[in-house]
Amino acid sequence: MSIDGGEDCMYSFGAILGARECADTHQSREIELCYETIDSANSSKLRFCEACVSCTDSWLLYNCINCQDSVGCVGLRNKSNCIFNEQYSKEEYKKRLQEMRLGTFSGLKKAKETFEELKKRTPRKFAAILKSENVTGDDITNSRNLHCCFNARNEVENCRYGFRLHERVKDGMDAFIVWNGSELFYEAVSVTGQNVKCSAFIWGGFNVQYSYNCFDSNHIFGCVGLRKKEYCILNKQYSKEEYEVLAPKIIEAMKAKGEYGEFFPADMSTFAYNETLAQDYCPKTKEEAEHIGFKWRAPEKKEYSITLKTEAIPENIADVEESIIKEILECAHKGICKEQCATAFKILPQELMLYMRLGVPLPRLCPQCRHMERIRLKNPIQLWTRECQCAGAPSHRHGENKCKESFQTPHAPERPEIIYCESCYQQEVA
Repeated sequence: MSIDGGEDCMYSFGAILGARECADTHQSREIELCYETIDSANSSKLRFCEACVSCTDSWLLYNCINCQDSVGCVGLRNKSNCIFNEQYSKEEYKKRLQEMRLGTFSGLKKAKETFEELKKRTPRKFAAILKSENVTGDDITNSRNLHCCFNARNEVENCRYGFRLHERVKDGMDAFIVWNGSELFYEAVSVTGQNVKCSAFIWGGFNVQYSYNCFDSNHIFGCVGLRKKEYCILNKQYSKEEYEVLAPKIIEAMKAKGEYGEFFPADMSTFAYNETLAQDYCPKTKEEAEHIGFKWRAPEKKEYSITLKTEAIPENIADVEESIIKEILECAHKGICKEQCATAFKILPQELMLYMRLGVPLPRLCPQCRHMERIRLKNPIQLWTRECQCAGAPSHRHGENKCKESFQTPHAPERPEIIYCESCYQQEVA
């Protein structure tokens, strides 16, 4: 779980800025009383919603903006009292909502199935790119000159092959989690600073190479755990003159061996492959990970006894008693999935309170399995070259002929979604 600036949040991941009283959310900000919400912002009382902005009191929305009191809708703008993209009166909506019985596990499951079919039938934009120019990738906002970058937001410029680049970041390549005015970085993981190469967990600094977990340190090479230091090699202090002689010699020796410019070897990782985000986005088996040099962490043996089988979990949230927090619930996957299933889980008191306030049925999966279900709903960190699937319309610039616009998209050719170019999407959906 990774939370930045959230309050009273549970089982959530990724920069949850301004989130309050939420659970099972992913990459969302300024949200309140939300459950199972992905890539959304400025919203409240959402359940199982993706890519929504300024929406309230709704269930199962995808790519909706400024919508209220709606269920199972895709691509709507400024709407209320809609169910599966059909408009209802306020009274009809309330009646239909009661009939759907979303507070029951079976009722919610049925609504999810209809919602997923609607998502497949509704054209979607080739990538989530907003207010940006000359970029390829996905989930990009207010940026320019990016190649194959993902989750790049707010003045990111001149970068290639980056993931999670935020807030005035520029001139970098091959990086994961770089933010807050960072410049000139290469092969960097979790970095703020300038001129950072082949390093990880650098919290401020300049001219940093092959270093790890250092704070506000400048001109360092091969260092670990330094605080406010400069001109150090392998954590040893040198004068400025000594450093400027020795560091280039080390670089030349590394170049001769073909090592310079490459990130730390896999066997130097302080984490096992399957306990990192790599396993979420690029899953591997134990054998595959070990074959390329990574460690693998064996699952811990759990010392507990399940007190409530999956089939015995109450169907309706209205039937759940407070004593449920004392139970150990069985995960429906029972450890046979590939999600590092915990096999069992408990309901926290504040978690139960949220479910009751939102009218959401109790989950049947453990937090880890739920997290992986959210990951699968997101687009992969990969691009394919495809053509717009718009078959033609009189109002479009290509008329009734098929659109020939091509683009780079995270939607693989074999996936079922209908993918449109920017122009066709704006004409037909937005």
